[in-house]
Amino acid sequence: MEYITAVPVKLETAALTKPRHRIRSIDILRGVIMILMALDHTRDFFHDVALQWQPTDLTKTNGILFFTRWITHYCAPVFIFLAGISAFLYGTKTSSVQLRTFLLSRGIWLIVAELFIVGLTWTFDPLYRSFFLQVIWAIGCSMVILSLLIRLPLAINLLIGTFFVFSKDLLQTFPAPTREPIKTVLNMLVNGEFQPIAINDHSTVTVMYAILPWTGVMILGYCIGRLYGERISAQKRRNVLLGIGISLTSLFVVLRFINQFGDPSPWITQESKLFTLISFFNVSKYPPSAIYLCMTLGPAFIFLSLIERVRNNMTQWLSVFGKTPFFFYILHFVMIHALCTILFFMEGRSWAEALDMKAMMKFYFRPADFGYNLGIVYAIWFFVIVALYQPCKWFAAFKRKNTWWGWKYL
Repeated sequence: MEYITAVPVKLETAALTKPRHRIRSIDILRGVIMILMALDHTRDFFHDVALQWQPTDLTKTNGILFFTRWITHYCAPVFIFLAGISAFLYGTKTSSVQLRTFLLSRGIWLIVAELFIVGLTWTFDPLYRSFFLQVIWAIGCSMVILSLLIRLPLAINLLIGTFFVFSKDLLQTFPAPTREPIKTVLNMLVNGEFQPIAINDHSTVTVMYAILPWTGVMILGYCIGRLYGERISAQKRRNVLLGIGISLTSLFVVLRFINQFGDPSPWITQESKLFTLISFFNVSKYPPSAIYLCMTLGPAFIFLSLIERVRNNMTQWLSVFGKTPFFFYILHFVMIHALCTILFFMEGRSWAEALDMKAMMKFYFRPADFGYNLGIVYAIWFFVIVALYQPCKWFAAFKRKNTWWGWKYL
């Protein structure tokens, strides 16, 4: 009798939390992020000064170039934040043990994929002489850490996530270590200083995304995922998301205006109003500062709130990319680098130059003196997005029809 009465209680609880379908607003926002991400990577491979100086260098940049780079600042934090929400939603359909196993296994898979799949598409170097630990690495490490935390109460995870986000600011109160291996470990965990670390005489690894700050973003996303449980009405969810988004965006403006806390690069009044504005928005991504995260995640919350009830051809088109993020991520790198290789040889360059690793700046077929103006970069970006739509649409339908467990890792 006890067993019989326990069953409907369990089913009722599951029904209150389990989503009936994919969250369309999340797919739409993720689609926007994937498209912007492709713009940044297209600029990396095709802009004529991309390997010479950064578009955030106020002594050399211009308004269009700066904001071309600035808009892509939204990609990594929103992508990782949505991965946290998705982890929570996956957990509503499984047990905590299954969720932990999935996060751990997928996290390890993503770390391996960053090293040996994504890295190869970046460099086209089969000898793997340069490893770059970027966003896929950060997501993988974050999932491994999140797998250890999912059974903790919401309040504890919120505290841990916030602590991780502010880990860089907290460590600045202590003297920076100079001895190895402590310096390297802190670089991987907190700093992400872009300093190549020698693995052997021929290979290096460069930490671009420090683990803890990005893990904090994923944990916060996991906590926010509770808003998408069926215990929360749609209207309440939209109101909460909008409130958080307005608060974070306002906090960004206030803290940045005060210019005393939250980012290591204060803004400075420039010779023109445009460059003063650029200086104001020129916040730190590596590692992500608190102000940077307020600036990027605040509008993301607002977008999730406002887009939830929008249905049109554009949102349908965007959601296709949002349903296939990893597939798109790998495919767009292959396509961009392949196009770069074709144009490299069309310019009359030789195989001898292509195989000169020093001249290639660690990216085969992409020398430092190669590239085009920003208008052509945008044209190539548009071509890449249009070309990838049908493959992504096909893969989204394929995953929906095929239930093999391995597809959820892509």
